[in-house]
Amino acid sequence: MISEHDADPAHLYRREREAFVALLRSLSDEQLRTAVPATPAWSVHDVAAHVVGITADLNAQEFGRGDPDAWTAAQVSSRRDRSVDELAAEWARESVQFEEGLRAFGYEMGSHFLGDLLQHAQDVRSALGLERLAEADALAVALDHYLDTFHLALVAVGVGSVDVRVADEAWTASMVDWYDLHDAVTRDEDYPESERIQRALASGRVPTTVLGRNEGAVQHVHRTVRAAVTGA
Repeated sequence: MISEHDADPAHLYRREREAFVALLRSLSDEQLRTAVPATPAWSVHDVAAHVVGITADLNAQEFGRGDPDAWTAAQVSSRRDRSVDELAAEWARESVQFEEGLRAFGYEMGSHFLGDLLQHAQDVRSALGLERLAEADALAVALDHYLDTFHLALVAVGVGSVDVRVADEAWTASMVDWYDLHDAVTRDEDYPESERIQRALASGRVPTTVLGRNEGAVQHVHRTVRAAVTGA
């Protein structure tokens, strides 16, 4: 579960969308054709087409056909001949529903798409040699999503920890924290709850139980015991 700042990601998304549009409108045709190293197949204009296209696609519940590269490529190619003003107008129309959706789906989804927009905006700024983004509040909310993903990646490979700082805030992505959390949950919640369940079963007042799909390990134990006892 990601941490949450006291902020509205949808509001921040709108602010950063409007700032990105203002930047795009200030660029020359040559700058719009500049290749963006972080997305080497795309120009600055193509990146703009993508961030507009993804809002339109998600509003239409169009999620591609299993090939994310083909999905995003179609967003770009279908808008390649549109002007910045045309892209901005479409984005403004689509963002009414899109930003409402970010609020409806909650902070985690909102921080995800805010982070996606900020990444692309920073990629463009870097390609053009401009100063990097300085909106610490938006960056902090976006990092709530990406640091959670990064944290899980560290846990998966068993690597130590990484400190991250934005303005006056700091985070540590660490496998140690993950182990401490699960140790505490197992010790303080799972074991006592298992004892209570066992007492209820031993009382004879519960004739049958149903194991949910999330209890795969318990189901495996019961199948193994049954097979050993019955030979089935």
